[in-house]
Amino acid sequence: MCIAVAKPRDIKVRKKVLKECFRNNPDGVGFAYPSKKEKKVEIHKGYFSFRQFWADYRKIQETGCPMIIHFRIATSGKVDGENCHPWRINKKHALIHNGILAHKIDLEHEDVSDTGLFTEHFFKPIFAHGPALWLNPAFKWLIEESIGNTNKIAILSADGEIRIFNEKQGEWDAGIWFSNKSYKEKRVKRTTTWTPARTEYGLHAKLPPKVSLNKELPLLSLPAPKPPLITTPALKEPVEEDVSRSF
Repeated sequence: MCIAVAKPRDIKVRKKVLKECFRNNPDGVGFAYPSKKEKKVEIHKGYFSFRQFWADYRKIQETGCPMIIHFRIATSGKVDGENCHPWRINKKHALIHNGILAHKIDLEHEDVSDTGLFTEHFFKPIFAHGPALWLNPAFKWLIEESIGNTNKIAILSADGEIRIFNEKQGEWDAGIWFSNKSYKEKRVKRTTTWTPARTEYGLHAKLPPKVSLNKELPLLSLPAPKPPLITTPALKEPVEEDVSRSF
């Protein structure tokens, strides 16, 4: 899973945040920004070292221009500079993507990622026929329906416009849009553990705090048993024998 980042104008992304994005998505980094002089979208990609990426990125960020940034985890295609994002749609538009589109398109290529194929066979023909169509709300709805809510795409234009598809599936933080939570530092919860402790008597277990071997179990008080009820058969009264005889 990659992470796509959309940075509006005059907003800065902290180095620490970008470094965490790189740590969690290390298969190549790239970014794009509008060039007023050239009247096009400039793309810089193929960074596999955070130091090199940061050296180039910070210079552009200081100008305050809007940018799209992408940190990749490869799910299809080679791990190389060509498959890094952003992908160019035309001279004035570029995109970044987070998700998996392979099951959405009936195209496969051993070397090219699903985002590259989707850009080449879907976005490029559409932008060739209607460059302004991507700003239409109906087009946005069609894109989101076609890619499904697990995919997120951000498009940047040469005039600095950024359009995010499935924006609600990501999150805004400090004025910056992130396609998922992998920009956040993952903190491991500490748990109580025990380790063996060597004493003069040998190796013994050191128990966690608040545990005592000498703790006695409470005695259970049970009611005294009742004696069993013994029943004996009733005694019959003796019958007097008639011993009188007649002579």
